[in-house]
Amino acid sequence: MWSQSLRSMHAQLAKMSKYLSIPLAPDVIFTIFLISWFITRQILFPRIAWAVTVDMPVKLDLVWDPTTERYATTKGWFFLAFCLWILQALLTVWFGMACKVAYNVVMGRGAEDVRSDDEVSR
Repeated sequence: MWSQSLRSMHAQLAKMSKYLSIPLAPDVIFTIFLISWFITRQILFPRIAWAVTVDMPVKLDLVWDPTTERYATTKGWFFLAFCLWILQALLTVWFGMACKVAYNVVMGRGAEDVRSDDEVSR
């Protein structure tokens, strides 16, 4: 899951530089974040999911046999592959949302983080 954590640093740096009012830094860091997201989550992660979906059942015996330390089953493989592809769908939606933010910045409308503005404390 290293491909998922690589971009976290960029997002945090962009937020900090925005809160510290450092000019142009948030946009530059966000651009780096967007590029790293595209590489790790739109190129590398689907390859990992594809390898699990296609190569895993061919290269591994999907047999539950604790005496030989084999714990892979067809149901487990299917569940893993299913979860990876659901995650890829979510990553694609989130990438589209990030691209929308980038588009708004390029068009001069600025970037707004609207995810937590509507939360109400209980």
